[in-house]
Amino acid sequence: MKKINYYELKPEDNHFKVIFVDLTHRCNMDCFNCYLPNRTIPDMDENMLYSVLEKLPERAYIRLIGAEPTLRKDLPDIIRKVLDHGHKPSVTTNGLKLASLKYCQKLRDSGLRMILLSMNGADEKRIYEKIDNHSHAHDLKMQALENCFKIPGFIINTGTIIAKGVNEHTLRRQADIVADLNEKYKPKVTPVLRVKNIGDLGRYMQGHTMSFEELVDIASSQLDIPKSVIKAQRVESGTNKITKNNYGESYLFEYRGVFIRLINWNEEDELNDGGINGSMNRGRLTSDGMIAPCWEHIKLNEYGY
Repeated sequence: MKKINYYELKPEDNHFKVIFVDLTHRCNMDCFNCYLPNRTIPDMDENMLYSVLEKLPERAYIRLIGAEPTLRKDLPDIIRKVLDHGHKPSVTTNGLKLASLKYCQKLRDSGLRMILLSMNGADEKRIYEKIDNHSHAHDLKMQALENCFKIPGFIINTGTIIAKGVNEHTLRRQADIVADLNEKYKPKVTPVLRVKNIGDLGRYMQGHTMSFEELVDIASSQLDIPKSVIKAQRVESGTNKITKNNYGESYLFEYRGVFIRLINWNEEDELNDGGINGSMNRGRLTSDGMIAPCWEHIKLNEYGY
């Protein structure tokens, strides 16, 4: 592996456009792929977070994540505070609590727009049992997804990890589900399906990893899109702009009116200066109020913080 480029910045010296904030390490699922599997770490102090937000020199995208951020009862308040400080919040969630339309509306009323739902098996119960270790996730996640479409104003992303030999076949089904909902509810912003291979971080399904080339092959076969078309649409991390810069491998292309984004979570590409989620774009708020390169910090603190 290439040497990890690790450093920490004071908030006032931040240069990251996106900052990951681990609000809690608690979770209501027990997935076989989990990059933050330690459940004993205390919740992040919200006042420390607010202090950091005040000091950031420029507007940033604040990704509120976990384990599972919806387990924080004060999540709507945190979203409001992020907005009050002039930043852009997003929430990355397994979606179980968003199966409640009332809760989903509460998040939207707090000012939240960008939401990313983890969906690894479309609507197949057995796939969620094999990957997410949860027998009812398929029903809850499908309801959460439709709730996000029902409520005007959400920018909807889904996140899928493809495990070799397990859920490759669900990619077409999931894309069709999102495309059907997009046609039905007609949101102003086009939904994005983010599709990744397994990253060798934390707890993961060993023996089910694949190369990025294999992931591209699966997408091409499942969606009936030539590989040449997919590979002609390389994008820079964090944008939709097609570029030839060396930011790692990522492709963004259209399928039935929605976007599919293929992302390489291969550790060799991630954990180096200039990787797709590397040191120049994405930071992570540390437990003591500093900001470090995101994936480098996660790798150096596997099972810890």
